Amino acid sequence: MRSVRLLSLSAKLLEEPSDELDVDLNIEPRLAASEGLNGTCCLEVSVAAAGGGKGAPTFGLSLEACVAGDFEADQELEERLWKEFAECQAVYLLWPYVRELVSNVTVRMDLPPLCLPVLNIPSQSQRGGPDSPQS
Repeated sequence: MRSVRLLSLSAKLLEEPSDELDVDLNIEPRLAASEGLNGTCCLEVSVAAAGGGKGAPTFGLSLEACVAGDFEADQELEERLWKEFAECQAVYLLWPYVRELVSNVTVRMDLPPLCLPVLNIPSQSQRGGPDSPQS
């Protein structure tokens, strides 16, 4: 990965906070551009969170962000392979930047930090790779 950029960010407080912590997360990877050795992959994320209780202030939050990563391959790739890379690999490479962004933005909004979960990369057998058992 050569670079990471924040393309867009929107965060607002909701009018109806909740006493129970509830997080709704949507992740959409996509290929933004590709040409031979170079590809730009985007990760669009929307988070709706409401929570508090147990001594913490109640809050409601809606956040949308788009993070882009510029990647360089060792050899020229067809657009089909860049799309596969965006959907299967770029998500895991860009996710730590999204997690930090969401945590940082919530703290700057004077809310408790919202820590998104770590994404685990599926094993070869979970992806149905060449070493996966056949049924």
